[in-house]
Amino acid sequence: LEVSMIEVGDQGDFSSIISLLKITGASIESSITFASKLFEENQTLDDAIIASAQMGADKSQLYLQLAENLMDSLLTGSYTPLIKDLNKLNLLHSSIGIQNSHDVIILACNDKSIYKRNIEQFNNYFIELCKENNIPIIVVENQETNLIDIDKYKKMGISTVDHIDTLYGKLSLISLLYGNTGNYGFKEGSQGILPEELFPAD
Repeated sequence: LEVSMIEVGDQGDFSSIISLLKITGASIESSITFASKLFEENQTLDDAIIASAQMGADKSQLYLQLAENLMDSLLTGSYTPLIKDLNKLNLLHSSIGIQNSHDVIILACNDKSIYKRNIEQFNNYFIELCKENNIPIIVVENQETNLIDIDKYKKMGISTVDHIDTLYGKLSLISLLYGNTGNYGFKEGSQGILPEELFPAD
């Protein structure tokens, strides 16, 4: 199983998820983290970003451009100019690099700030691009992050885990990676803390 992991924000430690994936036999093809300050309202944009994104100085188009550039990078296995510029400015980092092969993408919400709207905007754009390209995506977060809207993701048919920092959350993620679907965690509207059948028969 080839997995790409995208972290939106850098306020928590998701290294245990990478370790878990390796233990389960998954191959981590790409691991990319966007800095939390990229989603702050008062973060001024560098001229290089404005030029690369082909946008004005306002942020109205930034998150759409981010999502599109990220998807292009994942599909081609090489960074776009915008992604490279973000990397140079320490607004993005990659611990593994990038490949153009993945069976599934894990989108990890990793920001505890008040700028939920900007992160949701990026997530929505990116999830739509995953659907257009027929790439399965699983959205995960720690209990304290509180960015996952269960009802919204249920309607979109997107599987979620909102307690990834617990053993139950890690088991739920493994179950989803290997064929299960659903929304698991402690939030109202979730289907429980674990799938009823962790590894359903084909």
